[in-house]
Amino acid sequence: MKRDLLTHNIILVLSLVFIILNIGCSGKLKDAAEHYDIAVIHWGQGRVDDAIEEYKKAISIYPGFEIAHFNLGYVYYQKGDIGLAIESFKRAIESKPDLIEAHSMLGVAYEKYNMFNDAMEEYQKALELNPNIAVSHTNLGNLYFKMEMHEEAIDEHKKAIEIKPDFAEAYNNLGYVYFEQRKYGIAVNEFKKAIELKPGYISAHNNLGNTYINVGLREKAKEEYEIVKKLTSKNR
Repeated sequence: MKRDLLTHNIILVLSLVFIILNIGCSGKLKDAAEHYDIAVIHWGQGRVDDAIEEYKKAISIYPGFEIAHFNLGYVYYQKGDIGLAIESFKRAIESKPDLIEAHSMLGVAYEKYNMFNDAMEEYQKALELNPNIAVSHTNLGNLYFKMEMHEEAIDEHKKAIEIKPDFAEAYNNLGYVYFEQRKYGIAVNEFKKAIELKPGYISAHNNLGNTYINVGLREKAKEEYEIVKKLTSKNR
C-alpha cells in the first residue's frame, strides 16, 4: 500500500514580494536582496550549492531576512541535510514567528528525523496561524497515522477535504487509514473518489487494487493493477 506524504510546497517567486515591499527600508536589505535573487536563479537552474552560498551571503548581510533563512532550509532539506534544514527553519521562525511555511517545513524536517512530537507541535502551530490550509491538515493527518492515532488522522484528512473538496490526495490518504483499520468498504469509496478527481493517480489505483484483493475481488484488483502498469510506463 502507498499513501502520499504531502509537504507544504512553497512557490519561490512569491517570496520576492517580501523584497519588493521592503526594498526601501534598509540599504542592507537591498544588498541582501541582490544575493537572494541570484540564489533563486541558481536554485531554479539546479545549481544547489551555488544557491546555498548566495542565500548565506544574503543572510550575512541582513541576518533577519526570514525568507532567505526559509529558502536556505528548503534547499538543505532537498539535499537531505536535515539537521541544517532544521536550523534554518528555526532561524526563519525567530525572525518571523508567524511564518506558516517555516512551521510547516520544520514539522516536515522533524518528521523526517522521527521526532514526531516536535513535528506535531510545528504542524499544530501552522494550523493555529491559519486553520484553512488543507495541506497542513493532511500533513498532520499523515503524522497522526505514523503515530498510530488513526481516529485523529481521519479527522484531519476530513478537515482537509472540507476545505478543499477536490483534494484527491486527502481522499487517498483517508482511504489508506480506513484500509489499515480493515474498513475495506469505506476505503474503496475513498480511493474511488481520489481517482474520480485525479484519473491518473497511480497511488490511488494501486491502493484500490490492494483493497479489492482483501475483499476477494481479484478481477477488479487485476484491472486496477493493469491501470497502474500503463500509467507507470507512461511516466518513465
